[in-house]
Amino acid sequence: MWISQTNENSQGATSHQPSSPSRPKAALRLKFLRLRNRQEFKKIFATGRRFRGQSVCVDTRQGESPLPKLGMTVSRRYGKAHARNRFKRLVREAFREVCATLPPGLEVHISPAAPSVTKQSVIEDVKSVIENVKSAAKKGH
Repeated sequence: MWISQTNENSQGATSHQPSSPSRPKAALRLKFLRLRNRQEFKKIFATGRRFRGQSVCVDTRQGESPLPKLGMTVSRRYGKAHARNRFKRLVREAFREVCATLPPGLEVHISPAAPSVTKQSVIEDVKSVIENVKSAAKKGH
């Protein structure tokens, strides 16, 4: 059967599925709040300060960006891929919750310090680090 080009798209299989739902704005925004390249990580390790909590180690540095940035590393020594991915999910969620209280331009690198962590322990450690950073900034000025 021949169909003219003007009616070509009017017949045929059409998808009845709705278009993909848009992501929440916080999830999209977090993508731009990440440390991405090796030089950014090297700067934190060279000039930053390290804080060790119960479940995570946090390195911080005051950067030039107007927004806080997150970087994280989890080695294979921590566990299998599903454990490392779980840790990263927990850290991203904790960062989303405390991002509004972070000083502008703060670069944060988080790595695990304990074999198993919970979201609450990560949030508590990050909040305590924020308090340490704020108090150090007040003493420095």
